[in-house]
Amino acid sequence: MLSLTRSQFDILDALNSSGYVSDSSDEFKFLCDNGFISDGIITQKGFMFLEPYRAKRAVIVGDDKQLPHLSFLEKAKEQSFLIK
Repeated sequence: MLSLTRSQFDILDALNSSGYVSDSSDEFKFLCDNGFISDGIITQKGFMFLEPYRAKRAVIVGDDKQLPHLSFLEKAKEQSFLIK
């Protein structure tokens, strides 16, 4: 079975996250030639190779002694984010 190198995985992950990668390396060419990427889009095969690395659980940790939030936004702008 074909496996990916770390740099090939990073390219697929970046493309998955942002939808765009400006890369013309040999690694990118390998991904295109082997059907992981087609026309700048991750193929089903590419998603299949990313799937085992997808987070299935998350742990969120809080600290009751944490410093208060500090924002550099205007109050109105910050409030608009809180409403959403």
